[in-house]
Amino acid sequence: MLNGNTIELGVCYYPEHWDASFWKEDMLRMKSYGIGVIRVAEFAWNLFEPEEGRFDDSFWDRFLNVAKDCGMQVIFCTPTATPPAWLTEKYPEVLNCDIYGHPVYHGMRKHHNMTSPVYLDFVKKIVEHIAAHYSAHPAIIGWCPFNETWDYEGRKQDDDLLAIVYRMTKLYDTTRPCIDTSGNFHVITDIYDLHDYEQNPEEFASHYESYAKDGILAWDNHAPRQKQIVGIPVFISEYGGIKWDVEGVNKDSWGYGDGPRTEEEFLARYKGLTDVLLDNPKMFGFCYTQLYDVEQEMNGLYTYGRKPKFDMEIIRRINSRKAAIEEGKA
Repeated sequence: MLNGNTIELGVCYYPEHWDASFWKEDMLRMKSYGIGVIRVAEFAWNLFEPEEGRFDDSFWDRFLNVAKDCGMQVIFCTPTATPPAWLTEKYPEVLNCDIYGHPVYHGMRKHHNMTSPVYLDFVKKIVEHIAAHYSAHPAIIGWCPFNETWDYEGRKQDDDLLAIVYRMTKLYDTTRPCIDTSGNFHVITDIYDLHDYEQNPEEFASHYESYAKDGILAWDNHAPRQKQIVGIPVFISEYGGIKWDVEGVNKDSWGYGDGPRTEEEFLARYKGLTDVLLDNPKMFGFCYTQLYDVEQEMNGLYTYGRKPKFDMEIIRRINSRKAAIEEGKA
């Protein structure tokens, strides 16, 4: 509920994957199908800082201005999940290691070591720069410095780092909410979000029955590692991710759960999962994974080449019906 009246559906969007000529068309298309919020920038450190100590804001300045002109609201992330190649090559100690001490390769998911003092120093610098430069941009409605900061190979997430980055962000922007880390594990945050890729709508609904009744999350896929902060907003910032390889081009393509066998089965699952969130009187927003297919991930509503996989009017109707929280049923 961004304006107190309307629940918002959002998607993850990666403008760095596309030519700038696509941006306006993409965002206007999203708006036409009931999508009013995008989450961006979590994997784009190399664009913010192409070489050590030299920051370049031209890409994101340009993109955010297009978003503003389109009326698209943006949750802006810091790119702490993807240290760039120049950093890992010059400072290999920032790379993670397995239990035998073998370093992971650059480019793997979560290749960084959150306990590395060098990594932490670079994180503080880039977060401070981004917060200072973008804090006044009118397209931004919120901040998300980290994503899925799991414990890894016996090393725990650095809770102090999350708290420091959260407080640093709030120093520069006291008006917009900040999520310390999307999905897990929360330390100090303005919004308590969860990632939930359960594919069965009935099971998905059972996860949030108690929250609908008394505001308490009985289900949390990362309990007891994190504990609900009662009294602050809760939303599902990643759900769905349903595989649908409409072109049949990649037998090894990836999505969450077992892929539907027919288009009708996909739409029924999409509607079932989305209805669970729309029907929850305390759920103020949600973010579907994802708008477009990206590389091996065939879980978009559009193909990699921007062809709709479905009748998008059906998707629009599912997304835009009035939610329970809009009816004042909380």
